[in-house]
Amino acid sequence: MSVRQNMLLFNSCKLQDTCLIFRPVTVSACEVDTFLTAINERNCNILWANICGWADIYNTQYTFCGDNNIYLIVRWHINGVWHYHIIANNYAVDVIHKLIHFTNTTNEPLILTNCSAKLIDLINIECADMFNITTNVAFYDYIYLSNNLANLKGKHLQPKRNHINQFVRRYSNYKVLNLKQEQFNDCLQLSYAWAKQEMQAVENINIADITNEMRFITYCFNNFNELHLEGIAVCVDENIVAYSFGAQLTHDTFDVCIEKANRQYAGVYSFVNQMLAQRLMDRFTYINREEDLGIDGLRKAKLSYQPVQQTVKYLATLIK
Repeated sequence: MSVRQNMLLFNSCKLQDTCLIFRPVTVSACEVDTFLTAINERNCNILWANICGWADIYNTQYTFCGDNNIYLIVRWHINGVWHYHIIANNYAVDVIHKLIHFTNTTNEPLILTNCSAKLIDLINIECADMFNITTNVAFYDYIYLSNNLANLKGKHLQPKRNHINQFVRRYSNYKVLNLKQEQFNDCLQLSYAWAKQEMQAVENINIADITNEMRFITYCFNNFNELHLEGIAVCVDENIVAYSFGAQLTHDTFDVCIEKANRQYAGVYSFVNQMLAQRLMDRFTYINREEDLGIDGLRKAKLSYQPVQQTVKYLATLIK
């Protein structure tokens, strides 16, 4: 271990309240929900619905630290190892000290995940030789102007307009409804049908990923209001053929958590995408359509909508 590492560890041990007590994330953790509303970062991993919805799958836990609890630390148990996400509008090196000390006393690796560029700048200045920093494009968020998704102007988006026109001509009796509790069961049935299609159509698909997403969707429907979710359902002949939902991420950004559709209805994905954007454009400048997870087809689809920004997330692993 370098002299710099030893000094930082020594300083971290001198800090008061270096003991961190993590609690399970539940939908009743209102203090977390309240804290997140003040965070101005277009990162889907700070959305209350995403933190709660995946909590049972990843044993997600949280704690607050710093003067006046200015830091929220969320951790996920992934592949047998804890991954820590420091959430704040501004950072100081003390929170890194605390995590170094905490993981040193528990004899576990320190992996900081979903790091913002601002946090990485701090690490590079204060802890330059202590962390291995990497990034993965599979986990970048795709950010779009809501007006662009709502209006689909320009030649690059002509194929999307063609798909929508095809849907409207073929299914002229469609309806677009605000997503409400009475539609949740039908949306779940559509999701199960989608999952079955995916497992049959996609070679070497990860069944666990599909199963976990279904658990997430079910949790969201069971806690829709508590998670501040909203969305739409598209109906043809009174049957739901597509739905999409999400929640406010920042003061100017809406995050789309889930979008599912019956592919047998030509153009339905382009249609539900546009309809949701049109309902959001007066309230939100940006729409975050989250990550592509390294799936080629999903990456191609997200890029085809011309994102104006991608939220870069870093992974910082303490070198021991």
